[in-house]
Amino acid sequence: MASFQQLGMHMSGIIHSGNCSTASVVTLLDRTGEVAASVADVAAAAYITPGVVQQHASAIQQAQLLILDANFDAATLAAAAEIAAAAGVPVLFEPVSIPKSVRCLSILRHLSYITPNANELLAIAAAVQQQAGLPALQQPVRLLEGQQAPQQLLGQLARSAALVLQAGVQHIILTMGSQGAALLTLQQQHRHQYDHQPLQQPPEIPALGVNPTHMEALQDEEPHPQHNSSPQGRQILVAHHIPAAHATVVNLSGAGDTLTGAFAAALLTGCSNIEALATGIAAARLSVECRKNVPGPADGLVYDAVHQQAQVLLAQMQTCHFPVSAAL
Repeated sequence: MASFQQLGMHMSGIIHSGNCSTASVVTLLDRTGEVAASVADVAAAAYITPGVVQQHASAIQQAQLLILDANFDAATLAAAAEIAAAAGVPVLFEPVSIPKSVRCLSILRHLSYITPNANELLAIAAAVQQQAGLPALQQPVRLLEGQQAPQQLLGQLARSAALVLQAGVQHIILTMGSQGAALLTLQQQHRHQYDHQPLQQPPEIPALGVNPTHMEALQDEEPHPQHNSSPQGRQILVAHHIPAAHATVVNLSGAGDTLTGAFAAALLTGCSNIEALATGIAAARLSVECRKNVPGPADGLVYDAVHQQAQVLLAQMQTCHFPVSAAL
């Protein structure tokens, strides 16, 4: 509590209970800094019920951004997301883990941002597919980040990402471990849109039948997502990939949370989605280089340094286009 006060955080929404402890996690790291095992106690999340959410509805309605994670049950997530959506407040969802990630299924239409890794995205897409009564996607059960080139990984995930976006999510922030992260959106591809642009021959991805078009040049403007297909053209998945900054790995626990937190903070300062993503990746580098879960000013997490690193990363951004069919 004292740390929260020092950081200037609002304390009015904190619930004090003698029946449970503050949520905590114990993580074991291997010699490379990778998470080998972890045990979490998040029983306190059960005390945040839809009724409690309703008690704080005015705070949600006045927020600039609502951040939810999958430690809450589906009913609580729905209560919070519906209040935010009605008030026009953007919502960011952090999936937490593969089993918990599907708790967002009923709120996908309310989400401005979702921040899964590859396997969480696969799980959410499979749940969307099942709920819609559609045949299961032909896709690997699990993907390992770093085991293939970023463009190939994005191609393998294109169909799953499109399903999640067609279900109502506006932007996917795909975390890719040592390969950085990507901003995924849907855009309407009008007939002959790329007829006069030189294209590289993309790698074949026969398992999904997706044929990516790789564009080396940076785009000045982000695409506006379109969730409905049109007879004028097909939909394309636009993937802006930003590589990770070089880092000396000490501890990989907390890197994803640091990326998400810095991304959200950058949005609130007026950054574009792509600028905010670069900021998140730059901050995540500081996380993996320190023993703390989340770095602080003493670890280099200061605005000027992170902003400078983000600009360097933005210059390395590449954009891919993946034609997709309207499955929903």
